[in-house]
Amino acid sequence: MKWPNGHALILAAGKGTRLLPVTNHIPKPLFPLNGSPSIERIAKILSVPEIPKTAINVFHLKEEIIRWADSFKRQDIIILQEMELLGTGGAIKNAFEHLGYEKPLLIYNGDIICNIDPVRLLRCYYELGSPISLLCVHWRPPFNKLHIQNDEVLSFGSSSSKALAYTGISVISPELFKAVPLKPCSLVEIWQEAIRQGASIKAIQGKTLTSSRDETWMWEDIGTPCGYLGGNWLLCGKPRKFIAPQALLGSNLQLEGRIIIGERATIGSHSIIRNCIIWPNARVPENACFENCIVTPYGILVCQKD
Repeated sequence: MKWPNGHALILAAGKGTRLLPVTNHIPKPLFPLNGSPSIERIAKILSVPEIPKTAINVFHLKEEIIRWADSFKRQDIIILQEMELLGTGGAIKNAFEHLGYEKPLLIYNGDIICNIDPVRLLRCYYELGSPISLLCVHWRPPFNKLHIQNDEVLSFGSSSSKALAYTGISVISPELFKAVPLKPCSLVEIWQEAIRQGASIKAIQGKTLTSSRDETWMWEDIGTPCGYLGGNWLLCGKPRKFIAPQALLGSNLQLEGRIIIGERATIGSHSIIRNCIIWPNARVPENACFENCIVTPYGILVCQKD
């Protein structure tokens, strides 16, 4: 068996329309998590000897992500600029074109929080005989769409109560993409065509691949206001309030539930803040009442719970 290694691709080119208007000013991969850009957390997870190079595809507000990459100073990060949105399939083809077809590619969506161990995933990929693809899956309504039988993905549009969800993390064989043209396309469509042609696409439960230091499986889609709030609460753990030392707090405040207040944020007096994230440099006026909100210098995002 080959040593379990491969390159990685962080998908970070999307426009982040579910987080407008804030994503008109800052790309989704740079939304802060525990004080650092969310993409930085992923880059650190993938910073292991078994992953020699990590590529990041960029399009929307790409200059901001390139500036972050320069400051991050990881020599093995390669920025792949897209002149048009290539979609997930096109982005992966482009990554193989730049990184070569000698190693598999570990795909990691840039808008998720997960505690998967990438080395364990790569090892499983090789132990399974290097299938066309190995998808990391889990049970997560309403995303459960995969029909899986005996660890084999049979379709991507199931409504069965036994269906599972794709986590946004997978390992892709270069064989799947050698004949794919470089153009905008969907990874799911490529997978569906491969299944129609009889290829074997495997699935593995994400909860079996967690880091040895983690006791429970962690996953969240942070591409929505509710998901972004939930992801921050996951990472915060038990402490319910994080207030940066340089935050400016008015008098007679009610800070209830989970609270994150960033550096140089200003909270006006007599305000009620409940289960909210206040970004660095954001301002909350006096007598405000915010619940389940992300308050940023570029606008306010509200989690509309069902």
